[in-house]
Amino acid sequence: MAFSVQNDQGSISDANSYITVAFYKSYHTDRGVAQVINVVNTDGEIQSALILATDYLDSRYKFIGEKRVVDQATEWPRFDAEDIDDNLVTGLPHQVEEACAELALSQLLSPGSLFPSVTQDPSGQGVKRTKKKLDVLELETEYFGSNATTALRSPVFYQADWRLKRSGLLDNASRLKLGG
Repeated sequence: MAFSVQNDQGSISDANSYITVAFYKSYHTDRGVAQVINVVNTDGEIQSALILATDYLDSRYKFIGEKRVVDQATEWPRFDAEDIDDNLVTGLPHQVEEACAELALSQLLSPGSLFPSVTQDPSGQGVKRTKKKLDVLELETEYFGSNATTALRSPVFYQADWRLKRSGLLDNASRLKLGG
């Protein structure tokens, strides 16, 4: 699937990003990290990170309102969505675009950070660490704990969470899950 940015009408059925590479670069240039985005990463790498950031947003958060188009690939745009000031939100909210840029940068700086994988043993227990000693055969496995979901918790990305929480675009369940 090619890189495809959603529009304000939700009519891009195969959209897989909320923002363009140009928006990403401009957003981070304005915040003083231009050297990171302009030197280190190619546009193709940025596009991949934007796709993962959009996937993360759509899978991590429950937003207010309903999808504007039933079969749209992304969660935004939505209808019947009002922000924290009770203003009707149309199109793609700027806070969602900014959160996408923040998450994409996290992914580029630390590959795999958005969707970290956890190794599991045959019983399904999350493995934190495995140690093998070869001179005298020794195998040691450390687990995450009795609660298997501890290891599978989503990472926290404070900038993106903060932007979405303060906007009022998250439903009550998401607000509570993120700490209020």
